[in-house]
Amino acid sequence: MLNIGYFCLGFAAGLYIPSGISLITSLVDTRDWGKAMGIHEIATNLALIFAPIIATVTVGLGSWRHGYLYISIILAILWIFYTFWGTDAPERPNQPDLVVLKHIIFNPSSWKAIALLSIAVGIETGVYSMTPLFFVNERNFSLIEANHLLSISRIPGLFMVLLSGWLTDRLSASLMVRISLLLTGMSVVALGYFPKDNLDIIILIQGAFSACLFPPLLSMISKITTIKNRAIMVSLTLAIAPIIGGGIFPALIAFLGDYGSFSTGFILTGTMSIAAIILIPSLEEI
Repeated sequence: MLNIGYFCLGFAAGLYIPSGISLITSLVDTRDWGKAMGIHEIATNLALIFAPIIATVTVGLGSWRHGYLYISIILAILWIFYTFWGTDAPERPNQPDLVVLKHIIFNPSSWKAIALLSIAVGIETGVYSMTPLFFVNERNFSLIEANHLLSISRIPGLFMVLLSGWLTDRLSASLMVRISLLLTGMSVVALGYFPKDNLDIIILIQGAFSACLFPPLLSMISKITTIKNRAIMVSLTLAIAPIIGGGIFPALIAFLGDYGSFSTGFILTGTMSIAAIILIPSLEEI
């Protein structure tokens, strides 16, 4: 039943992002896309902080099932509010016909955008999920210390994601993506390179910089697509990026960790983030 439930949950969740991002870009002025994406991405950072807390509280109440029950009730209430008082997009996007799909799939910029978002997901999700193992196995933290430090490290992201969105509109999405990739990559490399005594500061820096990636990146992807193709492009990008960034990246880090070097995995991930900057100038309209 859990297998069926998680499959349906993933299926339903997959419908949200492309429609949600497209709706935001259709309702918000182009000049404010960065700030809008920043506000939207607060949710991701809050989830990283509150998910373990919610799990702990609900288990304390008697069963992990309570967590799913309460979240389901909240989602049902939000559905009622949006159904009756929500705002719809003023213009309908293209249907996912073969001509549109072919245009997007065979456009090199589509795959460059997928690569950039995959690296961003890999840095945020992949590095996040492997950090406790790295801290315990290679840097001699206790498991409690590692989880505590990891949770605290996500708090600066709540503020940095808003700053990133504001800077995206003040500067430009592509410039902010370059800066975010560089700073995030350097912080991940430092995470794998430095000894235990320096990691409490570095993990805070890494958490803050990684939160800066998504507002300018989603804004940039939205700007290189037309309103008609945006939902399909975002759907394709966000269907593939979590598989690569959330699946292959942590698997690679774990594989290297099995052979005695989580550090190498983090350094390679950070280096890929910095190298990905070369993809940005060649992005064209999709």
